[in-house]
Amino acid sequence: MCGDINVNYLNDNDKRNQLDVLLNSHNLFSKTDFPTRFYNDFSSAVDNIFIDITRLNNYQVFPLIN
Repeated sequence: MCGDINVNYLNDNDKRNQLDVLLNSHNLFSKTDFPTRFYNDFSSAVDNIFIDITRLNNYQVFPLIN
């Protein structure tokens, strides 16, 4: 599953923890651990990828570099 969920995964906070609990209950885990948006001097990871790691034994996530 991927999407613009608007929870910054670069910050550990209550909204991220709540989303993790919900998604983990469906075996979905965040695999985006790099910035996906840049604005001036600010970066965030709000475009996330969640995968079911019980179904995938081998996977890789690569950031798109412009």
